[in-house]
Amino acid sequence: ALPIYQEFRRALELEQPVNFEEYFAPREKWFELRAFPSRQGLGIYFSDITERKRATEQVRLLGTSISRLNDMVVITEAEPLSGSGPKIVFVNEAFVRQTGFSQEDALGKTPRMLQGPETSRLELDRIRGALERREPVRTELLNYTKSGQPFWLEMEIVPVADEAGVYRHFVAIQRDITERRRADKDLKDTADRYQLLFEDNPLPMWVFDVETFNFLAVNVAATLKYGYSREEFLGMNIRDIRPVDQIAALEEALENVTKGPRSNGAWQHLTKDGRTIIAEVHTQPIEFAGRSARLVLPIDITDRLKLEEQLLQAQKMETIGRLAGGVAHDFNNLLTVINGYAQMLLNRAPEPGLEGESRHRILKHILRSGERAAQLTAQLLAFSRQQVLQPKRVAINEVLEGMKTMLLRLIREDVEISWVLGEEIGAVNLDPLQFEQVVLNLALNARDAMPNGGYLTIETGRAQLDDAYCHLHPEVTPGQYAMIGVSDTGHGMEPHIVKRVFEPFFTTKGKGFGTGLGLSTVYGIVKQSGGHISVYSEVGVGTRFKVYFPVVEGAAMHIDVEESVVDDLSGSETILLVEDDTGVREYAAGILRDLGYQVVEAASGPNAIIESEKHSGTIDLLLTDVVMPKLNGRDLAEFICGRRPEIKVLFMSGYTENAIVHHGVLDQGLHFLPKPFSPAELGRKIKLVLATPRRPKRVLILDDEAGVRDFIQDTLGAAGYETLHCETGSEALRHLKLGPVDLLITDLIMPGQEGIETITLVRKEFPHLKILAISGYAAGDYLKLARALGANHTLPKPIDVKVLRDGVKAMIGESVS
Repeated sequence: ALPIYQEFRRALELEQPVNFEEYFAPREKWFELRAFPSRQGLGIYFSDITERKRATEQVRLLGTSISRLNDMVVITEAEPLSGSGPKIVFVNEAFVRQTGFSQEDALGKTPRMLQGPETSRLELDRIRGALERREPVRTELLNYTKSGQPFWLEMEIVPVADEAGVYRHFVAIQRDITERRRADKDLKDTADRYQLLFEDNPLPMWVFDVETFNFLAVNVAATLKYGYSREEFLGMNIRDIRPVDQIAALEEALENVTKGPRSNGAWQHLTKDGRTIIAEVHTQPIEFAGRSARLVLPIDITDRLKLEEQLLQAQKMETIGRLAGGVAHDFNNLLTVINGYAQMLLNRAPEPGLEGESRHRILKHILRSGERAAQLTAQLLAFSRQQVLQPKRVAINEVLEGMKTMLLRLIREDVEISWVLGEEIGAVNLDPLQFEQVVLNLALNARDAMPNGGYLTIETGRAQLDDAYCHLHPEVTPGQYAMIGVSDTGHGMEPHIVKRVFEPFFTTKGKGFGTGLGLSTVYGIVKQSGGHISVYSEVGVGTRFKVYFPVVEGAAMHIDVEESVVDDLSGSETILLVEDDTGVREYAAGILRDLGYQVVEAASGPNAIIESEKHSGTIDLLLTDVVMPKLNGRDLAEFICGRRPEIKVLFMSGYTENAIVHHGVLDQGLHFLPKPFSPAELGRKIKLVLATPRRPKRVLILDDEAGVRDFIQDTLGAAGYETLHCETGSEALRHLKLGPVDLLITDLIMPGQEGIETITLVRKEFPHLKILAISGYAAGDYLKLARALGANHTLPKPIDVKVLRDGVKAMIGESVS
């Protein structure tokens, strides 16, 4: 061959040996040739190197492959494993590309050059342990590039031994799995979000197939709300949780499903135990496991709807109540005049004769109609919670025992009354007469619901109204209550009637058989007394009313509702009569003058002050309306009493607002005459008030220092005042609720509940109580704050005796024994 001939020729020309390799195709072998000149000619030696060439080619191919692998290859010495570690003897191109270290950077260094702050030390210890045992090891490890960028490696390290079995090197094949790890993390994050947003969502959720309506997925909250297990749900259809009468509407709604999120309104859903809940359904179309599906979020709004209904009902009742109160105010003034003059005419009518009997009959009809109208206004005031209550701490069982005889007379013989009175119920704070009205109205209503006879049960007991009950009845405060139940076995009521049962003028009785004010009166009295009433009824089974009153501390008082009988209504005292309604004022003045009293008339509060200042003699009684323009009766009385400490006060009104009552309860120590009133009622009340001995003005002293309390108590006691004392604000509030107090003297800096807080609480509960704040702290800054929060007057400590006496006298007047 030409290449061989040329090599031979070159050897001859150079007169030097020439070595070269040549491939002989016919034999498929490689030969190493040596040609050298000699005297005899050209000497040629042949050596078969086929196997060596094949081995060399394999090494070359292996080296090329390793260099061009996408995976990194790192070869290190086998020793030392401790200390700085084995040195790198080889890295491929992929190592250079991935790490940023060149071969020159890496060779002679240890793999620790790739480690960083987040590289797992535990994993490194595991790798070292395997290599010490000369075992292969596979791991995932966080390494760092030359620029400090972290990346994840999937690594397999294999110990390599020589022909003698001595381990000389470690070969590590490393693959960058940063993206895979990121994808795994994203997948885990997605699973976590799914767990959080679906599985762990506190609201029920499910997914259903839009073709088959079968449940495909359901979360834990749905299983808890509906009572089905997950396995039960996944074997069900969404029709299974709907009432039968709503399935057609459901299918129609699903046929008209639009794309995108949608609020499907409120639907009835059935739970496993048969309960019906109202769910506000929100849906979103999704693809789930390759199926067209919808994600459903049903929000239980059953309680919300009940609360909204209660709120609307309360607002409606409140609106009607305000209207009723306004009507009653003006109407009671008219009835005072109409009924009063009718009574006067009846008393002065001629002796019975033909003409006299006719006149008597006419006047009696007028008076009877007027009295019925007065009863209606009284019921309207009761419903609107604007009547005047005079509560006492009573035992309801004692009140009911006193009513037994009356109820037996009023209830027909075909109705059997059963009394189930519990024990240890506790005392309640209510007006006994109004409580009797509640029981009487409920009993008569039950009687009318049983036209063919039946059973009437009146029961009492103690009940704990907890947070769960109060959640459904927001107007109720959790605590201990005395319960009075009135049940009948009558015809019962349908749900739509139960909803309206307390509305005024709503009645299911026929025309002429009731005004529709009985239960509304009950409702108003109970609410005004701080109680709660509920009703449950089933058609054909009967009705049960439950009334709850808060239990109060202390023993019940003996009930004495009888008022002293006064035969002689005449008198000679001087009365300041204040009434802005001309008709009522003239009517009352005429009655008083006929009884012998001296009357000073005034048409308004300011006019009454002028008349009082002009009158030089004694004024024994202030008879004033409560609700008047410019100056109400309460403020007028306080001013007049300040100028005339000996005067007594009688308030009259058909609508009190909040001037002399607090939450409808008459402020203690006040006298009240409700409108309309007859001449005899006015005369009797005037006589009783004038005959009532004046009590000493009462002062409550609140101070945590015994010495200060004793000093104030001795000073005011010597001046003729009755004093009470206490050490804490909570104790002071209890004293104020137990009896009339004219003045509260309170220190401001005290442990526990400070005087500032006590003033705020007292002002809310007792808006008309006079408050004197005392303190020697912070150079009077606390006294300024006390005035801002409701104190009428302040005194700095130490207190001067004369300044204290004069201050108390200016606020509440002198005590009269």
